[in-house]
Amino acid sequence: MRLLIVDFLDSYTYNIPSFIREASSNPSEISFDVETYDRLGKKDVVKVGESYHGVILSAGPGTVECEADIGDFAPALLSHRPAIPTFGICLGFQAICKTFGATVRRLSLPHHGIVSDILNSRHHYIDRRATRYHSLEVRFDEEVQSELELQAFAKNSDDPASHCLMEVRHRTLPFWGIQYHPESIYSKGCGPVIQPFLLSISRSSSVLESTTPTSHECKETVGRARSNFQSVAHNALWSRLSFHVDLLELIRSQRFGENDFLLLESSNKGEWAMLSDTSTSLSFGYSIRNNAFTFGQTRVPRDTHKVQEASLAEVWKWLQDYSENRTYVDGPGEAPFWGGFIGYFGYEVGLSQLDLLPHDQSSQAYRDPLYSFDDIHLLWSTETILYHNPSKQVYLISLNNDHLWMRSTQKLLQSCDRELKMPSTCLSSLQGLGRTVCPEKGTYLRRIEHAQEDIRRGNSYELCLTAPTLVFHPTASNAGSLHSAEGVHVARRAVLADMFAELRAANPAAFMSFFHLNGVDFLSASPEAFLSFEAEKGLAKMKPIKGTVSKTDILGHTVSYAQAEQELNQPKYIAENLMIVDLIRNDLSRVSERVHCSKLMHVEETETLYQLVSTVEAVIKPGITAWDLLKCTLPPGSMTGAPKRRSCQILQDLEGGRGQFRGLYSGVVGYVDVRGNCQTSVSIRNATHYPGEPFWRIGAGGAITHLSDPGDEWEERQLKADGVYRAFTPSFEILETVLWTPGLGLAHWDEHMGRLARAIHYFNFRTPFEALIGRSSSSSSSSSSSSSGSEASQGGLRHLSTLVSAWLKPQLSAEDRLHCLCLSLSFDALGKSHLKLRQITDPSMPTGVTGKRNPVHVHLDARSLRISALHAFVAHKTTSRGHYEAARKRAGCGQEAEEVFLFASDYEVTQYAEKNERTKKYTSSCGTLQQQGLDNLHMAGKEDDQLTEGTYTNVAIFDDTGILF
Repeated sequence: MRLLIVDFLDSYTYNIPSFIREASSNPSEISFDVETYDRLGKKDVVKVGESYHGVILSAGPGTVECEADIGDFAPALLSHRPAIPTFGICLGFQAICKTFGATVRRLSLPHHGIVSDILNSRHHYIDRRATRYHSLEVRFDEEVQSELELQAFAKNSDDPASHCLMEVRHRTLPFWGIQYHPESIYSKGCGPVIQPFLLSISRSSSVLESTTPTSHECKETVGRARSNFQSVAHNALWSRLSFHVDLLELIRSQRFGENDFLLLESSNKGEWAMLSDTSTSLSFGYSIRNNAFTFGQTRVPRDTHKVQEASLAEVWKWLQDYSENRTYVDGPGEAPFWGGFIGYFGYEVGLSQLDLLPHDQSSQAYRDPLYSFDDIHLLWSTETILYHNPSKQVYLISLNNDHLWMRSTQKLLQSCDRELKMPSTCLSSLQGLGRTVCPEKGTYLRRIEHAQEDIRRGNSYELCLTAPTLVFHPTASNAGSLHSAEGVHVARRAVLADMFAELRAANPAAFMSFFHLNGVDFLSASPEAFLSFEAEKGLAKMKPIKGTVSKTDILGHTVSYAQAEQELNQPKYIAENLMIVDLIRNDLSRVSERVHCSKLMHVEETETLYQLVSTVEAVIKPGITAWDLLKCTLPPGSMTGAPKRRSCQILQDLEGGRGQFRGLYSGVVGYVDVRGNCQTSVSIRNATHYPGEPFWRIGAGGAITHLSDPGDEWEERQLKADGVYRAFTPSFEILETVLWTPGLGLAHWDEHMGRLARAIHYFNFRTPFEALIGRSSSSSSSSSSSSSGSEASQGGLRHLSTLVSAWLKPQLSAEDRLHCLCLSLSFDALGKSHLKLRQITDPSMPTGVTGKRNPVHVHLDARSLRISALHAFVAHKTTSRGHYEAARKRAGCGQEAEEVFLFASDYEVTQYAEKNERTKKYTSSCGTLQQQGLDNLHMAGKEDDQLTEGTYTNVAIFDDTGILF
């Protein structure tokens, strides 16, 4: 049995064959061809009747009232006699009804992704639930004596008393139609509706079998065979080492690779991080704007690379042939990536796959040399470092079998492991520089209204509307070094590394990406997997996300898993997720033998979010590769809406304007390795800087449906953009801890406030509290104070002291006890500063000013001798204390030692403890102690003055006043 499916450019058409096979008693005897309606005309009806047993008219966007949406083939088919057996779905159903006298009108409320019970002609329930994707309905006037039998209905969700026609059949001709989508994953019990159509075909199939097929051939798009390119298998050189390494540090220190770099990792309970050595990589780029394919060594200037004109189809074929000739069979089986192609595919690549020109391609704006980035940029990575976080093991893999690279890289990693990691100050030195430009709210709200009008018209079920936030920042430059707020030069690459570290800390995600490729800078914390493929097993997997709930509500309360499940069970989230799941099933079905949804709308928990996730898996046809899968699935449906092609067209108009391309945002990032495996993620939650632009772009948006509230959608867009904006703002806080004692009040108050003022000045914190702590340079609290920082004014100090004392009195207990206060100054994602004051009273602190704590066990860290006394996070007290925590971990603090002391040089300490009997005198001429004005410290319990690494018991450090601080 041969069936032709006429595709009206719906995004669910390729789900139909599996539905029909499941409903058929002889599924192996059914074959399908798929052809788009715009490639068929009136003259093709006779040829189709001679070549096929029946025709299925698919769903699609638009209306049968519009000739551009329905074409001329379907009307000619339904008018042809003898009639060709025809089954219509949604738009096809409406075409059948219109042919026999029905009118089409809007529903008062669109039903997109809505599941309804189906009622028979007497409005009684039958054992059938079906997914509806329509905003239009058909009606028959009572005066019209229709040739169609109206067989089933469904209640409309906005008016249960009204019923919408769902199923019809012609009384004498072989025509059947249904309004709903039986192929949807949520539709149940729909098999019987297709059986009369199949039965009528089986009765007449013998006639067609004896007919010689005509020369007419429908376009076959359900897969293709692998080329006859002969593959040669190779073995990779690799080794496994056991030690901890942060691959980001290699990028920051510029000791690995050349100008370009690429790091992929997982920070959300993830396992792997991978860093390609760009100094040994080949670089491949493709620009859709001018059909230019560029390739050459990454380490040499781009203008020396070879350039040739090529279509996108030719580029796909070249990538596949290149991969097939370079397969590897020996390597670390547990490692996800041995080497191969790694990089990105921009959003406009997907538009080209849909036969849509990139937005505004013909205009001068899009062809401006300013936008000279590659739409596809891939490295052929031959040397790669992988780090497995759970086992703390490093994998070095060389496809070139380069023993010298293996040895030198191992030495580099080991030297990095031995160094004490100090927090970087590069990004913090640029604090407060630059500005941010958000989309105009009114414009965005109007675009949402236009999107919802298109949805009501039936042009789309869902539209993923986006708009960029522009961040003007010193790093939006190709200069190798930048000027800080203090006029100091800082390395741009180190600043970018700081930005990625901030993004990683604020938004730990399953798919973190950080790269600089051909002038494009990219920072991403994507939570969404796109396509993964295991070539040997022939298994593909996609995990769309639609529906997100923060783990903390607007009042700061923790949201439980059960609360998140309840929130994500709303019709809006269910419909959004369902529409994309059905779309993905369609995309994979084009090249698959079997597609199934292993997890449907499952709530997954990350470190900061709950997400409504579905998992779609597919068994791929023999001969299909990762490149075929990418061609079928780009652009990501979760970033377009459905139907995909029409939605992309609408979004091009809505997001139009000079330079409003999406670029890397909404594309995919990942790899196709030398085993044919593929792992990619959707390119969201990112910031991108394109060469020539004076700003970064933060793309953000959301799925618009008829249920969307424009104000809520705007807030969601802003929250997503703000989360990425954290990459431009250091996340540390400036701290001051002050001792309060009964009768004496706040100890060293002037010195504490002077140090706070200098830290604010150094880090360029722009805060409304400056008037309280002062920034004048009229007085000096210490002869050793930094000349670059301004001192606190006495009036401001007294005012803040009064405020603190007023806050403190009702908080303190009546007993004679010491209390420690913590003042912290921080920025939020919008750059606004906040002053927080909290009480830290340790129950072990003694009562009375003369009381003493027990001696402590301390560890002197020899590695800290490399620390510069001028380092910002040593000279100023902040919450950035990773270097202290690393030293504490090495010393086993809490076990052998309770505290660690770091030294910038002999007798210059950066930490302190308390008083004991035997003392040795040390100076605090650097670091936070010097900033506080305490020049002389004493250590009790240490027998000699040698600062050697080791753990010492019963020692303490105190100042000359004997007052704890």
